[in-house]
Amino acid sequence: MVSPVCSNTISNYTNAGDWALDYHRSCVYELPDEWQSGVKLTFAWPLPATMAAAAVAISLIATCGARTLAGITGFTAILAVIGLSLQLGIGLTEMYRRDIASLWELAHPFLIPQGNTLLQPRVWCAALAHVLLSLGLGVGLLMNFSSRGSFRFTLRRHLWGLLVLVVVMTALVTMVSVLQLTLLASDRGLSVHQALSSLRYKYNNATVAGDNFVEIIDERAVGVSVGAAVITASHLMAVVTFPFVWLKQAVSTIIFIGLWCSGVTTGTVCVHTLIAALRDARDCLPRATAALILAPLLLTAATPSVTKGGAAVVALLDGDVLTPVVLWPPFTLTLAITAIYGIHKVRKDFTFMLEATVSLLWIPVWGVFIPLSLLGVVVWACVMDGQAVAVTDGPGWRTALVWALRALVLLPVPITAIYVVKSQLAYGIIDKVASSLQSSREWGDWGPQDPIEHHNWRRWREDETRPIASLKRRFANRPLTYTHSTLSSESSSTLTRLRNKYQRNGTASIL
Repeated sequence: MVSPVCSNTISNYTNAGDWALDYHRSCVYELPDEWQSGVKLTFAWPLPATMAAAAVAISLIATCGARTLAGITGFTAILAVIGLSLQLGIGLTEMYRRDIASLWELAHPFLIPQGNTLLQPRVWCAALAHVLLSLGLGVGLLMNFSSRGSFRFTLRRHLWGLLVLVVVMTALVTMVSVLQLTLLASDRGLSVHQALSSLRYKYNNATVAGDNFVEIIDERAVGVSVGAAVITASHLMAVVTFPFVWLKQAVSTIIFIGLWCSGVTTGTVCVHTLIAALRDARDCLPRATAALILAPLLLTAATPSVTKGGAAVVALLDGDVLTPVVLWPPFTLTLAITAIYGIHKVRKDFTFMLEATVSLLWIPVWGVFIPLSLLGVVVWACVMDGQAVAVTDGPGWRTALVWALRALVLLPVPITAIYVVKSQLAYGIIDKVASSLQSSREWGDWGPQDPIEHHNWRRWREDETRPIASLKRRFANRPLTYTHSTLSSESSSTLTRLRNKYQRNGTASIL
């Protein structure tokens, strides 16, 4: 429960972000005063310096070559897994020291949710958004490395590895989160449901942020958007007893470095995608120049998250803007590929990449199940939780800001559509639109970026009657990686120069 000191001091804040952050850090979690200026656990770790170091590290790592990037991100991911494993071991040890039956009763509703919880659209939207984002980044990185010849095995094996990795990491993170939240909720006299409840806001009729911006919050709620992973890990380290002080110091350092590395790894993959896009747009753009362009942008973007008011703005953007943005592009992309490019052509592309026959069952999954599922989740959210999706609660400036950002994100869609329709050679607007909705016979930039593999891919695509046996015979006489050359040492000098240029420049993606 909230202490009387907190109840007397919360009315002194006029800024909603400052009030929410101070409330959670000082009242709900009962954290030390050092949290107001920086994170102080068992060692000194100033929060602004940590965010700045993460932004700089992401910029530098993302500009490395394919092999170097794979090694560094692999190392940081290993540190993150080690930190999670330590949290899991410490949490299990602490749980066995307590009353396991009562803790299980506390965590049981969270592990096995009730029907009303599963009927909440935001639960499904958030889960689907995270899965799509994780798989999208993972597959994109795998294709990028495969196109540069950084992998020794086929893309098919790496896709299975990615699937297994997603399942294992999801289970590990879930177990760690359940253990830490259960211990925190037990020590605070809450249920896990209350500990996971989002902040509940009620606004008056104010139109601007300031003195009239009033926030009334459930005093027992713990907002997961306010650094929940760091705070729950800090609580776990505070309640566990170690035989030596230096051991607690070492374990705490490893755990929080692992948390830092997990954020750096995810950010590196995202920034690497941006750098690859910049280098695709500008063929002669060096990696160092791309880093100099992105580093100030990352530092500027990370600055609001270390301030109290900025953290509230970041939470608003995360819940009201990013979730719809993550959901809509996969739906429109799969629908466009299904209706325009064609399922049969996509199946042949995956056959070429995976070096094996793709089952016919994949066609209804890609063409029917995936787009209808994405559309169903979006429609479901709008019907059952329409008030939250429409952002009708709160002051007018909040509604205007959220919808302006949503419109800004979707603005490239009509611009691109107008450009594509206008560039068609047909006469009349109706014929131009009809022509733009047809799959072009020109290959353009579609296909493998490796010039030799692009040539092989075009030959494979142009012969619609070629049996799968011919593809298998061709694969049997070449290395395991589909991006390696199938030509002998007496290959054309022109293709050799193209391949050397490709390996030197490191083109971004396979497709």
